[in-house]
Amino acid sequence: MNLVYFSRCNSFFIVVIKIFFFFLFLSFELSTLFSNEYDWGNATNIREINSAKDDFAPQWNKFERRLYFASNRKGTAKFYVSNFDNNFNFSTPKEIQDPINRTTRNVSYLSFISETEAILNAFRKGAVQAYLNIFYTQRRLGTWQKPIPLDSLQCECFVLHPTISPDGSFLIFSSNRNDFGQLDLYVAYKDENGIWGNVEKIEELSTDGDEITPFLASNDTLYFASNGFGGPGGFDIFYSVRRENYWDKPIPLSRLNTRFDESDFAIINDSLAVFASDNPEGLGGLDLYLAKRTFQVEQVGEYIPRIDLSISVQIPIIRVQQELEYELAQFPQVVPFEFIIGNTVWGVVNDSLVPSVEFLKKHYLSLLLTRIAKLKVEVVFLYDTLNQHLHETILKAINSFSKEYPFIWELVKIENNGLGSFSVQSKKEELFVPVKIGIIKENYEPPVLDITINARPESLIKFVQYQIRKTEIRRIADRVPISTSLELISDSLVSIRNSDSIFIDLIAEDTAKRRFLTSYPIILNRSSVKYKSSILFRGKKYERIYLFETHIDGVIRSDYSMLFNEIMEYTENIRELVLIGDILGKNKILEEYFQKLALKANLPPNKVITLSKSPDYEKSFGIVPKGTIILLIERK
Repeated sequence: MNLVYFSRCNSFFIVVIKIFFFFLFLSFELSTLFSNEYDWGNATNIREINSAKDDFAPQWNKFERRLYFASNRKGTAKFYVSNFDNNFNFSTPKEIQDPINRTTRNVSYLSFISETEAILNAFRKGAVQAYLNIFYTQRRLGTWQKPIPLDSLQCECFVLHPTISPDGSFLIFSSNRNDFGQLDLYVAYKDENGIWGNVEKIEELSTDGDEITPFLASNDTLYFASNGFGGPGGFDIFYSVRRENYWDKPIPLSRLNTRFDESDFAIINDSLAVFASDNPEGLGGLDLYLAKRTFQVEQVGEYIPRIDLSISVQIPIIRVQQELEYELAQFPQVVPFEFIIGNTVWGVVNDSLVPSVEFLKKHYLSLLLTRIAKLKVEVVFLYDTLNQHLHETILKAINSFSKEYPFIWELVKIENNGLGSFSVQSKKEELFVPVKIGIIKENYEPPVLDITINARPESLIKFVQYQIRKTEIRRIADRVPISTSLELISDSLVSIRNSDSIFIDLIAEDTAKRRFLTSYPIILNRSSVKYKSSILFRGKKYERIYLFETHIDGVIRSDYSMLFNEIMEYTENIRELVLIGDILGKNKILEEYFQKLALKANLPPNKVITLSKSPDYEKSFGIVPKGTIILLIERK
């Protein structure tokens, strides 16, 4: 058909053509509207639940109405839960204490079959190496039980990220079962006997890259992440609709995908979803983000400008001078009951630095458990287990400590010695390295940080929120600019006291309910000085070291080996030794240590002084605590 012939066609055909293009245009509009139903955007970091480590594998449990996710914030991936309220707030996450977490290592990617059944990823030992495979777990009496492997889906390969269809008839997972260098999506169907089989590769969703973290929003709608379909970079999130047993060409979630990795997409409800990203503006590693769903096509109208956010400070680099002036104290293997009874801190404390000898005594058990957990060393606690109060106190401490370190019970063994003291047996001497007594002092230059926050245009600002990352410092305002001062020595900054930077996060929402985020890093240029403190006693300068003793079957003894090993490294510059304590002359082991130390330091007898009482010392420094020996070392 040439153009001349076409121009001479009667009006009937012209009308037909117009109608055709009208419906084509209408079809385009409807398809645009349909696609916008799947247009997820407005991603916001869920800072209430994220950590500096990887937080990932979110899954909404519709039966409990709370969010499950995996996190390796304690070294291995475990499941955590967080409640979600109507104001879009997540509660502080709690680690699940069920056997699903305690009896397996590195668990992740839960998919709920029903209120009492779920599948997940956990490691299975293979012939050559360990592989992540799919496991099954049940919930009994409100507790998720130890996972068991799904034998029908096991292989000497990785079988990852399972997702169950809403009707429970099939599941989709990611695996390298056919190519040990590439992850693709597979589907498995449940037969009449409840066995998963008939595994098929989803060819239309496969690329030369990797396809991971599938999520079935319905029997026919699949979300997943891929680095093989193109996109801004890394892994991006796509969705596909199944029509007549074939999956459509994937469509990217363009408003969520960035040049970083996005994956682990999961829907909470019709308007909210959650996903994971390693965007460097997060708290660290993979973070969880909340996404909102757009239901209607955006109307073409007056252009609404973006909010321009800015943060300024008087100086981008802060100098931090840390000073630690310390004394040494023995960390004993054997202690009297008073060290244990009265312990009030169950939890993690600094095991190498304490503020005072009284703190060491009062919190000895917490310090000991912290060291055991860090070194992962097996120990035996020996004490009179028939002493009910003592026994209950120790069990309470270990149980409370296991909330932070669930494996602590695997390391601690309790035996009865029927004696009047508490002792620890361990094959690792590092467990008893000396403790530093002192407080870290920090000087900041400048000591106060002046911050100015602005957002433009002001007429579009609904609210502005700024916060100091990893602290409780947060403020919301409806006007800008905001000028504020941050006192750097403030207790509110304790959580970032050892960080290398301070991040100021700024979030603004405009009148169109669009959210904008920017962050401003402030570098902390740290330097530190550590030195042993000294006291002036009888006109001389001495280093002071604290020793302890206890009674076992009426014999005063203790183990000073770790402390004396450190002292003996510098024996060539020792000029004089002074011991003060009312138990001197009774402790033969202590006398042997000092004879050895004096001999190695080539000290004459008159340079090793023992004082059971010293009024001049007590006048200046207070009474020597019961069961404590003060060792003073004069250096050349």
